[in-house]
Amino acid sequence: MGCLTKNLVSVLILTMAISCLTLTMIKPSNAQTATSSPIPIPSVPEFTVQLIGPPFIVNTTYSFDQDTGKIVPQIGFTNQHSYLEIKIKNQQFTPFDQNGNTVQILYNLRIKQSNETDTWVEVYNPYNNYPIQTNSGTYTTLNITIEGGWDSPLGSIAGTQSDIQVEALAGYVHRMVVYSPSFGAPYVFNGTESGWSKTQTISVSENIPMAISISTPPVPPDLSRLVAIPLLLSVLSLALSVLCLAVIFRHRKTLIKMTRFSKK
Repeated sequence: MGCLTKNLVSVLILTMAISCLTLTMIKPSNAQTATSSPIPIPSVPEFTVQLIGPPFIVNTTYSFDQDTGKIVPQIGFTNQHSYLEIKIKNQQFTPFDQNGNTVQILYNLRIKQSNETDTWVEVYNPYNNYPIQTNSGTYTTLNITIEGGWDSPLGSIAGTQSDIQVEALAGYVHRMVVYSPSFGAPYVFNGTESGWSKTQTISVSENIPMAISISTPPVPPDLSRLVAIPLLLSVLSLALSVLCLAVIFRHRKTLIKMTRFSKK
């Protein structure tokens, strides 16, 4: 009995040792391991910003207001600039593979009006793609339209004084698997961030409204006169017909009298 107990204890110890060894050999799927290079923290970006063309033009359009019967203009505008050009100094970085994803330098940008305190709007996110650092050349250039865009959280900044900051990210964007049919697989960023750069301020030119000239619409013809003309013609035609009949009748009467007088 004592021998059996010793053998059972030995088997249990051996089983536990094998389990611990197995667990140390399993690599977590989401964690960086000894065989996976750690992602370095990028440097805080250095950048310049300026306004560039071509001119931005929105033409005036017109619509008809059925309630008032008037033509209503949607006044267009022009701006001598179209974009903010942000030139970011490239960092020394060699892209590499991690878990089947390419680790590279990405950039984010945020803007707020100078007279506001903490209303930063981040222009990029994992869903609309962070711009990737250009591997060739000295700078990576970003052009941001001053009127915003349908795929951007940034609205029009025309006529404002705007503060701008840039952040560098080292990593990649991928879908995070969520085991729930209601959430799907959202896009997330995996990597490191530099933190936001120093603020640069720029005054954005105002939109200039277009001059409009709405010509007076032509006066429609007087329909009552148009209706009266055919009526007048009908009356004249009827009167002429009556006159003709009267002349014919009188002429016939005269002929009859002349015939009777000749017989006598």
